[in-house]
Amino acid sequence: MKQLTSIFIITLLTVFFSSCSKCYECTTVHEYEVNGVMQTDTVSEDYCTASSQELQEKEDAGYDCSPA
Repeated sequence: MKQLTSIFIITLLTVFFSSCSKCYECTTVHEYEVNGVMQTDTVSEDYCTASSQELQEKEDAGYDCSPA
């Protein structure tokens, strides 16, 4: 019985931690014009998700994401 309980707890922890979100640092360049002069700003943000599809959508939107 003790072994069964241990296996259950280990399985539960494995499932819990495998579904946790992972955090990334995503950066992108914003370009805009001020008085006829092009300006660029690099914008960086922390982005946490458990979905690889959401991360892909972020990268498709022009962000470069790397693990934080």
